Amino acid sequence: MKKIFIAMLIIITTVAYGGITEIYNERVEKSTAFMAAENSLKQAVRTLDEKKSFWVPGITAGFDQIIFGKNGLENKDPINGHKSIRLNVKANFVKILGASIGLSLPYVYDLTACAGKFENFNLTVSRPIFTEFYLEVPQAELNVLQSKNAAEKTRWDIFNQLLQDIFSYHNALSTRELLNGRVCVTKVLYENENDSEKKKAYRQQLTDLNKSIINNELILNGLNLEYSADLYSQAVQICEEMVLISESCTQTDFNKTELSSSLLKEDIARRQKEMWFLPYLPNPVISFGIDFLDNLKWHVGVSFEYSFFEKGTGSSKSVESSNRISQYEIAVLQTANSKESAQRSIEKLKKDLEIYKMELSASKANMDDSLAELAKNKLLMEKGFLTKEKYDLGSYEHLSKKLDYEKTLQSMYLTCVKLLQEYGLSAGGGTL
Repeated sequence: MKKIFIAMLIIITTVAYGGITEIYNERVEKSTAFMAAENSLKQAVRTLDEKKSFWVPGITAGFDQIIFGKNGLENKDPINGHKSIRLNVKANFVKILGASIGLSLPYVYDLTACAGKFENFNLTVSRPIFTEFYLEVPQAELNVLQSKNAAEKTRWDIFNQLLQDIFSYHNALSTRELLNGRVCVTKVLYENENDSEKKKAYRQQLTDLNKSIINNELILNGLNLEYSADLYSQAVQICEEMVLISESCTQTDFNKTELSSSLLKEDIARRQKEMWFLPYLPNPVISFGIDFLDNLKWHVGVSFEYSFFEKGTGSSKSVESSNRISQYEIAVLQTANSKESAQRSIEKLKKDLEIYKMELSASKANMDDSLAELAKNKLLMEKGFLTKEKYDLGSYEHLSKKLDYEKTLQSMYLTCVKLLQEYGLSAGGGTL
């Protein structure tokens, strides 16, 4: 029932608070980091689709080696001795179990007779004997998961920055009101004061207040945001709903996307470890062909090469082999560390939320006390026992306590944002 209630709140928020959602979407669209993440994700998805499909069409063309000597072109037809050029056209269509299946159609142009012809129209099948084709799809899936994580992290960063901007703008406007009010009161106190020492103190207060005003205006000018009081209310409402969502999450709900990525990476490393000897093998390529233009004549061939004495070859094979073993051990540790790190982070953020709730309680008590004190001062002012300037200073002190309370509340909200991100929820926890 609680989860249904939270889901209803998310739907209501999405419909009712379009302003903050529009700004968020606009920032996402203009973010170069998100553009790069989206491009990486699209490429990863396209590669995964290709790896999953056995239908992989492609056409390549290339000339045999063209040789020039003192008499010009020296490429000759072995049968009639005519100078000729051979163009090899290959079309691959299917890739199954690591084997490429396609057609080969060589074209020979006789430069002496000025005529060309196709020859040896072959169906070809080729495949390395030792191949890890079964890892192509998991590796592509891993790239998709990692790209999705990167894109979602960018979304969270944008959302988090938007909330910070809204809170900063609200706080700066409240600070402007507070500082300007204090300046007005302090000016009156300064003008009415006859004691030179107190007058000097008021003058210093005015200097400090004016400095603070200048710094506060710099903060406002540095925020690229079309702010409104309604926008702040929307941000607070969304954050309140995220607090409810975070309370419904459990310790076992931690970032499943990150965990899936780590587990898949570990599985790939394990399967590569099982083939630790692969770098030492010559890995021959076996091929099969049928010539449709020569009474379906067929042939089978095997080709391979192996470096024995090339500098560094032995050591590089050994390094690659040992890496296959060590990478699995590293992947296992990374999975365990990732899970433990996420759990520790969640526990810390939960404790931070508890601390902020206690600080909120204390801050609210201070705010309520200042409000009660302000009510007493108002009675004293009305009876003539307190000047208006002293009362105004007390009212600005209450505004200061209220701003402290709001800042603590905002810090709690931003901690909740980090918590939902750690849980692996989509940006905004589903509120956008």
